Amino acid sequence: MRIELNRSYVKRGNLIFTGVSLITVGILILYGKSDFLNIVMKSIAIAFIINAASQIISIAMKKKDDINNNTTIGHIILNLVIGFCVFYLENISLSLLPIVFALYMILNGVVKLITIYIYIKNGINVKLGILIECIVYFIFGATSLLSPLRHLNEILVIIAIYFLLFGTNFIKNFITEVMPKKTKNKLKRKVRTTLPVFLVALMPHKVLKKVNEYFEINSDDTEKLNRKSEENVDLEVFIHVTSNGIGMVGHVDLYYNGEIISYGNYDESSYKLFGVVGRGILFRCEKDKYINFCTGCMKKTLFSYGLKLNEEQKKNVGKKINEIKDNLIEWKPPIVLEEDKNRLDEYNDYASVLYKSTGAKFFKFKSGKFKTYFGLNTNCVLLADSVIGHSGIDILSISGIITPGTYYEYLKNEFIKRNSIVISQNIYR
Repeated sequence: MRIELNRSYVKRGNLIFTGVSLITVGILILYGKSDFLNIVMKSIAIAFIINAASQIISIAMKKKDDINNNTTIGHIILNLVIGFCVFYLENISLSLLPIVFALYMILNGVVKLITIYIYIKNGINVKLGILIECIVYFIFGATSLLSPLRHLNEILVIIAIYFLLFGTNFIKNFITEVMPKKTKNKLKRKVRTTLPVFLVALMPHKVLKKVNEYFEINSDDTEKLNRKSEENVDLEVFIHVTSNGIGMVGHVDLYYNGEIISYGNYDESSYKLFGVVGRGILFRCEKDKYINFCTGCMKKTLFSYGLKLNEEQKKNVGKKINEIKDNLIEWKPPIVLEEDKNRLDEYNDYASVLYKSTGAKFFKFKSGKFKTYFGLNTNCVLLADSVIGHSGIDILSISGIITPGTYYEYLKNEFIKRNSIVISQNIYR
């Protein structure tokens, strides 16, 4: 009991320390602006130069036979070049941040533009806010890219505000952690500030590497289960990840009321933009067969988070799932349409292989935003969030580019909290 109590205090201490630190950095950026950034860049340059100097000293002190000359000299030259370039080419080094920021803004603008096109194509009303966001992303991104130093201070103000909001999130999490569970359950879903997509996109893959290291030591384990409550799980969220390929980014699906619910671009005949856009397909199948298929046939690792729901939350989740099902019509994968039984082994598309392994039932959408799949917006994560978050559960609110890494990062943090509804963490491999 004392160990658990100490861990709880450490978690709370980390939350308040991280929150205060982020807010402090935000204030420093807000008031220092380009002067603060210049100090940071100079510090980075000095660090590279010091690192090169330490390597030179190491060469002088070591025996010649023990040194890999090519590697060591290459590292020294690289560190010195980066250090002196950042230190003396001030305008270029200060331009890097606004250029990266501008490219990120333009990418978000492209995502919004494609989303608007898909909405119009599917007969969905495009809200004015999405149009304004798209225009702002392109204008601000383009002007920042053309004249990065001119917009440096404005970009730093935006970054400072982001640090302040992100730090405030940690303070809120600290307050939630010390708050009684009954009081927390009364709180409504709020908009949250999450890490930029490029920082969390590959987060599940990074965790997978650590998991693989664990199982190399504990080779007898097939799965790793952590629970903070003995209560039964009502809803499970699965985050898929593979060691290489597109699976490194991950995939999200749900298990509720005895069946897996998964959404994606499973119709290869509809692929556009290299599979980023296509027909939105939802399938349902049995949990055990699906897990065996993912871990055995597809060589995936699954991170599962179990949620404990109250009666009202169960009702809301069930209602949302029924709304989704009412908007579905059956879709048959290529293997089902094949009349020649001798050719069934020729089909190796994902939907056909999944059907052979699990007997999954596939459906396409009659209408709505999920009729067309878009990997950076109307994807598996958005459908999962439409069931979990928009049914009144305080789990996640996200916008812009949506990745499984964003969802994983949030669920992991919720599991750590004492009073959250995320009560279990499981790994299948």
